[in-house]
Amino acid sequence: MGAISFLKKTGRVLAAPFRLIMCVASFLRAILVIALFAFIVSVALFFFSDGFRAKVTQWFGTDTHAEMPAIPETPEPIPLVEIPDISGMERELEKDVRVQTRMLAIERKELADESRIISMAKKVLGSHSPGDVITIGGREYSYEQVSNDLKIRERRCNGLRESIKERERRLSLLKGGDDQ
Repeated sequence: MGAISFLKKTGRVLAAPFRLIMCVASFLRAILVIALFAFIVSVALFFFSDGFRAKVTQWFGTDTHAEMPAIPETPEPIPLVEIPDISGMERELEKDVRVQTRMLAIERKELADESRIISMAKKVLGSHSPGDVITIGGREYSYEQVSNDLKIRERRCNGLRESIKERERRLSLLKGGDDQ
């Protein structure tokens, strides 16, 4: 009896992993069937879609490609090269010059306004000391606010100067290209 009870016990012990293995195997089998079905559907869609079918019938449906000689007997005519519309390009160039000139005038005016404000702010800061309250146009500002605003405006002026230089360079290139 001892041997039979031992086999029963070991059989029960081995049954749990065996059931787990069978469960995993059936799961993998289901995934394999789904993947195979998806592959077959994708291949069918690829081969039987209208675009692919049209290309296949175009290529294999007619034998004209097989009848064509490797080297054509008569050369194909060379297509004429279209000459671009020079007057349209000149109008675009003139338009670009006008826009660049207008933008340059606007940036110069902004630079003049900012420079005027900076000079007034420097005068105001020169007559006050840190920690003072400064009244400008009926509004009160601290010395630090005016000082920070001055620094921001000076950076903006530097940026405007660089932008003006770049725009003048572009404008001279546009006008220089007009002479050629």
